[in-house]
Amino acid sequence: MPKKIPVTIFTGFLGSGKTTIILNLIDYLQSIGQQVVYIKNEIGTTDIDAEIVSEKQIQTKKLLNGCVYHTLVGPITNAVNDLIEKFNPDRIIIETAGTDETSNPIVLGINISSHPRLVRDGIITVIDVVNFNNYKYLDDYNRDQSNFIDLIVFNKVELVDEDRKRAVVAYVREFNERSPIVEAPEGKLNPHLAFGMNLPTEDDQTQDKNKVNHFKKDHINTFTYTSHHTFDEKKLENAFRNFPKNVIRYKGYIKTTQGMKIINGVYNRFDWLAPSDQTEVNTTRLVIIGYEVKDSRLDMINQLDSCAVTMQDERQLK
Repeated sequence: MPKKIPVTIFTGFLGSGKTTIILNLIDYLQSIGQQVVYIKNEIGTTDIDAEIVSEKQIQTKKLLNGCVYHTLVGPITNAVNDLIEKFNPDRIIIETAGTDETSNPIVLGINISSHPRLVRDGIITVIDVVNFNNYKYLDDYNRDQSNFIDLIVFNKVELVDEDRKRAVVAYVREFNERSPIVEAPEGKLNPHLAFGMNLPTEDDQTQDKNKVNHFKKDHINTFTYTSHHTFDEKKLENAFRNFPKNVIRYKGYIKTTQGMKIINGVYNRFDWLAPSDQTEVNTTRLVIIGYEVKDSRLDMINQLDSCAVTMQDERQLK
C-alpha cells in the first residue's frame, strides 16, 4: 500500500508572514532528512517570493536539499498528482492566497481528504498581530472559512505588547471560538505544532506516560501516553472529542480491536491511518502536545485508560 503523504495548508492575508514561517519550517524538515514539496499559489503572474526561495537553494521543480519548490497561478490540485509521481515526497506544504474558490482552504482540505495518496495534516492560518484590524469587514463565506482552520498562528509577536496580543485574540474569537492559537516569534513556529505525521518526537526513545517534556518559554509541553491494552475505537473517538481545550495536537500508534492504527489529531479533528507494512510497533504510544498539558495529564490518562477493552474482551479477540 503506498504511503499517505501529509499535506499542510498555510493561509492568511498578504504580508502576514506565511512564507517566512514556511521557509523556517523547511529548514527544520531538511535537517531531519525529509523530502518536501512546497507549492505556492500566487494571485498574479509574478512571484516576488521566488527570489527569496532561490537564495535558500529551493528551486522551482528542482530537487535540492530534499525540497521541491513549485509556484503556479491557478488551481493547486491540478499540480499535485504530477509532483507526487515525480518526487514522491515525505510531505507537501501548500501556501495559498485563498482569493478564489480553487485555492480556498476549505476546498483544498476536502480535495486532500478524498485523495487516495494524501492526508490532511492541518490547515494553518497566519495572522500579523501588528497590522491585523479584525474580521468585521469579511463576508459570511470567509467567516465560515475561519472555522475550518485547525491552528491559528500569531506572527510578529515580538513587535507588540501583551495588550495588543489580547486585543487580537478578542477579535479572532468573535469568528473562531475553537482553533488553538500559538505564536511564531520572529517567524519561527515550533514544527511539532505545525506538523503531526512523519515527525520524530523529542526524546523519542525514553518518553513514557509519567514524563513531561517542555518547549521553550511558551508554556507548551508534551507527554506520552503508553499502554499494552487494546482499545475501543469509538470510545477513543469520544475521548478525543472531549480532550481539554488546551490540547493542540496528538499523534501516535494505538492498538485497537481492529489492529494497530495511527491516530493524527489537531484539537478535536482527527484521522485514523493504517501503519506501513514495515511498522513493528505493537503497543499504544500517543504523544499529546498543548498548553500546560501537564496540568491535565492525569485526567487524560484516566480518560484514555477507560477506553481500553476488558481482559475478557481481549481474550475473545485473540
